Amino acid sequence: MPEIPELEAMRANLNRRVAGHAAARAQVRIPLVIRRPPKDDFERILTSNRLLTTDRRGKYLLLRFAFGHLLAVHLMLTGRLQLGDPGSKMPKRTAWLLAFADGYELRYFDEKLDGKAYLVAEAELPLIPRWLEMGPDVLDPALTADLFNQRLRRYPGQIKRALVNEAFVAGIGNAYADEILFEIPLPPQPPARPGAGTRPPHRHPHRLRLGRPHRRRPHGRHH
Repeated sequence: MPEIPELEAMRANLNRRVAGHAAARAQVRIPLVIRRPPKDDFERILTSNRLLTTDRRGKYLLLRFAFGHLLAVHLMLTGRLQLGDPGSKMPKRTAWLLAFADGYELRYFDEKLDGKAYLVAEAELPLIPRWLEMGPDVLDPALTADLFNQRLRRYPGQIKRALVNEAFVAGIGNAYADEILFEIPLPPQPPARPGAGTRPPHRHPHRLRLGRPHRRRPHGRHH
């Protein structure tokens, strides 16, 4: 599953390549991954809509459009984004695409079709399941070491289970939870509650060097 470094690389690539451009056409090829709204509304709302910027919260990429809508995309395990040329070969199981006026096509493809896309107005973000339950983003500067340790006290048990719990902090998956525990360092399965047999981690994850992450970008043209 793509995690923070991969998602941040995708976010930066989308902002560099297609931010400020209008989608000349939106097409839904496999409606299963479009959780909201229906296919026809998805295509109608995004056609001629200009992409302002791409943000991220937790494991969601948030594509913000000029008409006030956000496309929240959760790649899950096998979802991927590709920036390609209109005439290039379409990946298998391409579920939806946005054809931008500058010639790029943003394609979402997913081998197992377990990803999720929600096109909502800003005020409708709470309609996304568990959106309101998400804790602070792991890279949020407001998540200080003191706040991190304070929140950690609410989650007894193994610290790795706390790290991957998006209600604690949003954005950490299994792979980078292991990297964090290696960097602190802590034993593989220490108790999560500070003082329960181990010292609290005085540094929280966004202050750690998380190994050597793969710089994964949307596939296709990224030179």
